This record gives sequence, C-alpha cells and structure tokens, in this order.
Amino acid sequence: MAKQTYKKHLNKNNKSNNYKGNNSKKENVKIEAINYTEGITVGELANKINRNSGEIIKLLFMLGKVLTINSPLDDENVELICMEWGITPTKIDEEEDDKIDDTIEEEDDNNNEPSNEVETYSKEEYETLQGEYAELEQNYNLLSEEKAKLEEQLSELVQFKNQVERKDKETMIESFYMLSEEDKKDVVENIDKYSLDDIEAKLSIICVRNKVNFDLDDKDKEEKGPVVFNLNDADADESVPAWVKAAANVAKNME
Repeated sequence: MAKQTYKKHLNKNNKSNNYKGNNSKKENVKIEAINYTEGITVGELANKINRNSGEIIKLLFMLGKVLTINSPLDDENVELICMEWGITPTKIDEEEDDKIDDTIEEEDDNNNEPSNEVETYSKEEYETLQGEYAELEQNYNLLSEEKAKLEEQLSELVQFKNQVERKDKETMIESFYMLSEEDKKDVVENIDKYSLDDIEAKLSIICVRNKVNFDLDDKDKEEKGPVVFNLNDADADESVPAWVKAAANVAKNME
C-alpha cells in the first residue's frame, strides 16, 4: 500500500520537474548503493545518500508520515527513500558495519602515510639549486654582518644616552647643595634607578620637610649676605633657581 502511494507521488513529482528538496542543496555526488543497519535515523540516511534531511522529511510527509531528523526508519521507508533517488539499499548487521568502517579508516591511514620515494633531479636542476643555495647563503651572511653592525651602533648610542642622563642627574643632585650627604644618600645610591624627575622631586620634598633656608652658597653669603626666596612667587620670578621652583611646587602640593 505504501509503495503504491509512493508511486502516485513519484509520478506527480516527475510532472513538476521532479522533487528537489529545499534551497539548501548538497554537492551533486551520485550515490548508487548504500549499506544501512537496523534503526537508521533520517539524519543518518540523509548523510549516506548525500541528501538534505529536509528532503527526506518532506518526501515522507507526502506519504502521510510525520518524522523528524532523529526518527528511526524501518526497512520499507528506507527502500522508498532510496527508490526516489535511484539508490540500491542493502541492510547489514552492526558487526559487519563496524568492519567496513575499520577498513575505511585503515585505508585513510595508509593514504596519509608519508611517501618513502626520494625525489630525483637532473644534473642541470641540481646545479641550479646548488647555485641558488649558495646565493641565499651569501645573502644571509651579509645580513648577519649588517645586523651585528647595527647592534654595535645601538649599543654605543644607548651607552652615550645613559652617560648624558647620568651627568644630568649628577648636576641635579649637586644643585641641592643645601642638603647634607645623608639627605642625598638615597638618590646617590639609586642614581641609575631614579629618573631625573624622580631625583628632583625627592630632593625637593626633603628640602621642604627640613625647612631649608634657600640662600646662595657660602662665598656669595659673605659678599652679599643671605638671599631668601619667596616660595609663593617662585614660579613667576625668572631669577629663582629651578630646584627652588621644584621645591615650591612640592610645598604647594603638601598643603
């Protein structure tokens, strides 16, 4: 009965350019025969015959059967579906199916094994390759030499930069002559670690905390007497030393 119903639908589909399923089509690979086991689902059969599950579900719906992608199929339904696309189904037991899968996997492994064949070259090809290798080796050596020169130049530049920075730091420390060696001990010992701004800030803070009298050196004091700077107007007065301005800024931030 089911086969008779199927033939009626088959004739109807042939009149309308045959049934092609939904718009999502798989690659058109011709499948002539398949093996299947008991309880094969719609989705599994679709993969075997290279069709979309929706095509099979629609075909069965036209035959009055409502199934899903995970629904198992009986032998009759498998034959009807395969008949639609001219495929011959053969039912096998699960053990035989496992043996077939193992055989396929073994063949794939053998195909993936690296070939032991050695590629051979003619004398002309060998000489050409040998010349190209020699040229590449020469270029590599030239680039290595150039790299070594650049690294040496970079090292010299870094060393010069460090010397300049250290000299600036030493000058900054000397400008805080009003502080004792003990006060400046930390920045002197960590001169390479601290930046120029760090040294200026640290020594300025010590000046403010020690309430240092910002005057000139001893020689100028004997000739002109002590000079006192007003921290409130330090930024506006161009004659005020830079370290005094730095101390003034620190003092403002501490208020």
